Amino acid sequence: MTSNLRIRLRQAVYLIALFLIIVFLTVQGREPWIAALGYWKVVMGLVLLTPLSLCVQTISFRFCLPKDSLELSLATLVRIWAIASITSLVAPLVAGLAIRVTLLKQEGLDIKLSSIATIRQAFINLEYAWIAASIILMLYPWPKMIFLGYATITLWLIYKLLYLYTPLGNFRVFKLFLTSRKYSKLPQKAYPWLWGQIVAMALNYWLSFTLGGARLSFHLCLLLACLTVIMSIVVFVPNGLGVLDALWVWIASQQGLSLAEGTALALTIRLGFMIGAIITYLAICLIGWKNERDLKSSS
Repeated sequence: MTSNLRIRLRQAVYLIALFLIIVFLTVQGREPWIAALGYWKVVMGLVLLTPLSLCVQTISFRFCLPKDSLELSLATLVRIWAIASITSLVAPLVAGLAIRVTLLKQEGLDIKLSSIATIRQAFINLEYAWIAASIILMLYPWPKMIFLGYATITLWLIYKLLYLYTPLGNFRVFKLFLTSRKYSKLPQKAYPWLWGQIVAMALNYWLSFTLGGARLSFHLCLLLACLTVIMSIVVFVPNGLGVLDALWVWIASQQGLSLAEGTALALTIRLGFMIGAIITYLAICLIGWKNERDLKSSS
């Protein structure tokens, strides 16, 4: 791919993402901005925590790549994740993943490698969320379904046994993403970062609801983070748009907020994630531009 074509493709990707953001905000009207003014502390908290979440996600992605793949800088990966996250908030998850793969390709990472690593990371995230949610529900049972945690962990154990001791493990999808020689073993230092994705998301929720006047215990925030990961597999829904928001409103109402306050808080959480990703992206671009200008002036 020539440099001119690469630049034009990158510009096209950015313009598409910008267009989706404008459409999303236009459809929402003034309400998100009015809500953000009322919950400005929530927005500020999410803006501060979003770079941390993006860093944890990108470091986890690095570990999902084969050892001999191109190693991109953390700043480059966070910039790509920021623009893809913004797109995923306003468009189906597939669009965000497509933009991520395209930008990684422009940086020199093979499409097949980045696609497999992305799906592998999603597999791991889903399994970890499944396990964590089951443990939380066993330790803190839901009154209406006391045995829910035991049921879900039993399903996970059945899946593991089928994978290990039946032909299920020989299916191409599992061999490709989970048992391929290139991808089979993760280093020990990868696991804290992979689990850290759920913890970072829970921290975002804990801060958002606490600053929004609907204080949640951290184990409930962890459970909410697990549900977010599980809901993200519904690829045709923009980051659980509507489904997650209804859950946030319901949780806020259980903590004493009115329907109007809960709805405003839910809008603010989504808007806060978006603003945080936009500011992170712009900050990295500004730092890169400044470093490039300093290099030119020194030479």
